[in-house]
Amino acid sequence: MTSIPTVLPTYASIDLAALAHNLSCIKRYLAPDCQVMAIVKANAYGHGVVETAQALAHQGIERFAVASLDEGIALRQAGLSTSIVVLGALFEEQISDLVAHRLTPVVSDAHILPLLIKATQSHPAPYPIHLKVETGMGRLGFSPPS
Repeated sequence: MTSIPTVLPTYASIDLAALAHNLSCIKRYLAPDCQVMAIVKANAYGHGVVETAQALAHQGIERFAVASLDEGIALRQAGLSTSIVVLGALFEEQISDLVAHRLTPVVSDAHILPLLIKATQSHPAPYPIHLKVETGMGRLGFSPPS
């Protein structure tokens, strides 16, 4: 009888010092007041969303983007208080959780706006949104006036 080799799970070891170094190299090319938004969706592409975001926050990153509401809530629960943009689509029943966790939605069509207005009326300051504009790729976003 032949034995089947054991297949070990794949894992990645992330060098957070290298991540910080790479970020500092990128920042050298930017204006001093330019902000970087770190895209940490899909569990930071499998590298650990909380650990990656915390490491980047320690390097001065104040804006993050995630794919889903759950990812944004996970970052809030881990203590991140910076701006977190939810890139993915939202269902009507998710709006209250989005607002409760102070997450910024991407608005790509008008149907979600009345729901956001209703959910954020009690906020003292304007609630932030990320407005997606169709720029010619035929994907998501508001079409500019012709």
